[in-house]
Amino acid sequence: MRAWRDSVAVDFAFAVKGSRFITHFRRLADVGESVSTFCDRVALLADRLHLVLWQLPAGMTIDLPLLDTFLGVLPTTTRHAVEFRDASWLVEEAFEVLSAHNVAHVHVSSDVMPIDLTTTADFVYVRFHGLAGYHGEYVSRPLEPWADFLRAQVE
Repeated sequence: MRAWRDSVAVDFAFAVKGSRFITHFRRLADVGESVSTFCDRVALLADRLHLVLWQLPAGMTIDLPLLDTFLGVLPTTTRHAVEFRDASWLVEEAFEVLSAHNVAHVHVSSDVMPIDLTTTADFVYVRFHGLAGYHGEYVSRPLEPWADFLRAQVE
């Protein structure tokens, strides 16, 4: 990690994807030690670490107490974002849990998940997974609503 940190421009920022062991195998349950180990390792990126992305598995349905417990073990010295892959999470109660921890709800552009532009933190994180109609590429028209949304976030 130190080599990565030292090999990029001074204004480069890393967004690191959280461990699949934590999200997909343990499914956020009893992961305090695993989170600590993972975060200690990525902390070697120092000031280049911008955030950690936690992408939940597609079949994982809403469990608010589990989410709250998981977010409670994340270090607050790093920004975190959670990407839901099941529409059951796209409810006000889940967004309230994210907000309570200042964790960003990942705004996704994909054919798999509906777009939900609920902002839950003092920053936003957007992922463009690609749209089948554009073969994974984007042209101006589908990007226009995203540009409007992002402009509104910085105003």
